Amino acid sequence: RGFGGDVLAFQYADNDPRRAYVVDNTGTVWRTGCANLPCDGDTEWKPNPLGAAFAVSAYWSRNVLAVDPTNPLRVALAGAWRVFVSRDGAKSFSDAAIPHVPPDTRLSSILIAFNGDILVGTEGKGVWRSNDDGRSWQPFGLQREAPGAVLSIKQVVAVRDTFWEITR
Repeated sequence: RGFGGDVLAFQYADNDPRRAYVVDNTGTVWRTGCANLPCDGDTEWKPNPLGAAFAVSAYWSRNVLAVDPTNPLRVALAGAWRVFVSRDGAKSFSDAAIPHVPPDTRLSSILIAFNGDILVGTEGKGVWRSNDDGRSWQPFGLQREAPGAVLSIKQVVAVRDTFWEITR
């Protein structure tokens, strides 16, 4: 069975390679894997339209879709101007705006960190962090003017420190 439109982003769950997520340009999240853990190997793609609140990101990249590194059922998506979070394997989503940035600021990347925080890269307004699934946001890591667009956020955990790589 094919997707509803062009593929916007694709991600596997690092801790469950049988679970994958695709977002297409019709605003549908497709998921494979099981409804519950542990997974029994179901590989059928199942659609879930996000609805009218979803606007397709201008950035078509795997970096606009994130899967929690410790919970394969928790997924986050950067739409054009809003963040969408699912805790049930993309069956349902809550959505949130980042209140400290103008409403027309484009979202360009997203990451769920190892501690569960969600980090969102923007176009011209830097990186924002939420530790409560988007109910509140704080600026993250800016020591100077925000870059043009944050295209990728990566986390590397070393023995005693965590390093962040932000690409623009």
